[in-house]
Amino acid sequence: MFLCNIERVKDNHNKHTHEATITVKDTVDSEESREFRASFFPYMPLGVIFEEQTIFVGGAVQKVYFPVDLGTCAGKVRPQGDHMNSEGTEVFSLDRVQDDVRFYYSLKKFLSYSEILIMIGRVQKNVYREFIRNPYAMVCEMRSSDEDYFRLFPELAKTVIPRTFDERLQEYLYGAKFLMHRTESQGNTWISYTDFKKSFLRMFDRIGRPMRYGSPWGVLQYFSDDFIVEPGDDGDYMVFLRRTFRKELLILQVVDQYRNAVSPFPSFMPTDMEGLEDEQKNAIVGSITCRGRISIITGGPGVGKTTVLRKVISTMQEQYGDVEVRFLASTGKAANRIRETIGGNNIAQISTVHKFLGRGSSGYYSKKTNEDIKKAGLIIVDESSMTDIDIFSDLLNRLDMQKTKVILVGDKNQLPSVAAGNVLGDLIDLGVPCYYLTKNHRNSGCILENANRILEGNVFLKEDDSFRIIDRSPSIGWIRAGFEVAAAEKNNTSGDEDIPQRDLAAFSPYRKENIKGSAYFINKMAQNSIFRGGRSIRNFYIGDRVIFTRTDYRAGYFNGDIGILTGYKDGYYYVSVDEEVKTVQDVEDIELAYSITIHKSQGSEYDEIVITIPKYSRFITRRMLYTAVTRARLGVTIYASRSTLRRIIMNDSDRSRKTYMAVVANRRKLAAAA
Repeated sequence: MFLCNIERVKDNHNKHTHEATITVKDTVDSEESREFRASFFPYMPLGVIFEEQTIFVGGAVQKVYFPVDLGTCAGKVRPQGDHMNSEGTEVFSLDRVQDDVRFYYSLKKFLSYSEILIMIGRVQKNVYREFIRNPYAMVCEMRSSDEDYFRLFPELAKTVIPRTFDERLQEYLYGAKFLMHRTESQGNTWISYTDFKKSFLRMFDRIGRPMRYGSPWGVLQYFSDDFIVEPGDDGDYMVFLRRTFRKELLILQVVDQYRNAVSPFPSFMPTDMEGLEDEQKNAIVGSITCRGRISIITGGPGVGKTTVLRKVISTMQEQYGDVEVRFLASTGKAANRIRETIGGNNIAQISTVHKFLGRGSSGYYSKKTNEDIKKAGLIIVDESSMTDIDIFSDLLNRLDMQKTKVILVGDKNQLPSVAAGNVLGDLIDLGVPCYYLTKNHRNSGCILENANRILEGNVFLKEDDSFRIIDRSPSIGWIRAGFEVAAAEKNNTSGDEDIPQRDLAAFSPYRKENIKGSAYFINKMAQNSIFRGGRSIRNFYIGDRVIFTRTDYRAGYFNGDIGILTGYKDGYYYVSVDEEVKTVQDVEDIELAYSITIHKSQGSEYDEIVITIPKYSRFITRRMLYTAVTRARLGVTIYASRSTLRRIIMNDSDRSRKTYMAVVANRRKLAAAA
């Protein structure tokens, strides 16, 4: 029996299920075929011959299809493990396949098919036996740059019954790690012990195995290699993951060590600053010549940050021609914007922070990569409000701070990083030299005035030709937004040079399909309008605008990068990003990008933006609205009720994050005032 074709079954929300429709033929050339539906298990996509068998799995009889002829595996992508023989040919034993299928059925309610397949490929031993030995280590510690698999702990723990005291300790360890990962996913680097204790005890009560002996404090002390507890300022204690605490401590040590260091460029002085404001001149000179090796330039949109940076870089080129200047951005699209506005004359090397650090490449932490990093004499990090503890500590740890100057540039009022930390705000509070740009140089009607009103908590927004609020039927505003972005896309791809390009983007605070008005629905509306009557490839069309939802260092794409789908062949998608073609195997790594979330919009600028907010949610804050509005240069249209906008502007709940650097900054302020 030759396996001819497998089509994954999708649910009503267009998501892959754990089932497949399988078409088989007796021979390759046979015109007759038959179809059946089977529960998906990890060996089906290999293109091998299958034989129907029945096995006993999880207390029930399961019908599965095992490979019986391995000749057709040639050239196929398949899991690597101890079932490979010395010649590199797939060797399947029935016991091994049965264990892999048991593993699959143990996890199918928690993980997607692709995630299970990745896990099987990574484990070089019997994956099911490793899972039985320590299910939490395998699942929760699963490595992915953009997924927090610790989220699975509570549900996984309900299915795993500890049999020994060591297994109970193991459960406590990962329960505590789960709480700390949840804390960090909210942007904080610590949680008070009082809150930690309540959450810990409540969680195990819900799991069904309450903690009757001992205490969460004992768990933290026993696993001191993973956690650290520090006295707080309110009589309570602060609980950290040790690795995160060490990264914050590194940043503090570098800042303190080089606080009074002499600038490596003491004679820096631009020769021509005619037409610049005094605050711009001060930022240009001071950010380079100030004491300390780290400085900050901050300000909102339209205040001339780009002008200042262009002058800094050109002067460095003139006066210190042998100094290597590196301009870093948080995302690929932000790096492209820098190239357009600053890098046109090749006066600086521009890349993402990830690429500069070699993350995802075989050279990460290699001698050559570290040597290249240490060559930099001036590092400028743009959109640094998006920089998290992990990235910034890695950057400082690998630079030669004896010769390198670091300038952080950003808007401290924008959304902070998605990951833990508030680097830009904390460094300002710690007294790092900071140069504020406040005077608006951009004529954009009411946009910037309203942006400032939002920050101030002023609910009375102005309207003119550049800023419109459409509160008629806000719940269906996404339909109009979809048509608008589709019209702009058709206009830009028409090929008619007489038609000016229209730089427009649509934002929503919501991403997924469970909320009408989310980016998902706007994307579908735009796609249907653009490709009406066309033939799709698994819900995509050639020419679709897509955004990467995960980072795959080996494939060379990063979460948040936007590109155009240019091809599809043999299960692989080809996406053009900045004239480079990226190969995508897992379709869940990309989604449509005619509309994106406000978080994903950071680092971008557009002439016009359309914002849809179909309903209020507490997670939508004034900083989020401010971030969205300030992405526009010329025009903002908001589809939302005025009552929703008022509630958002009054919501300042994300203003402060719990970080160790913020605690230290506050302690120093109190000590200085005493």
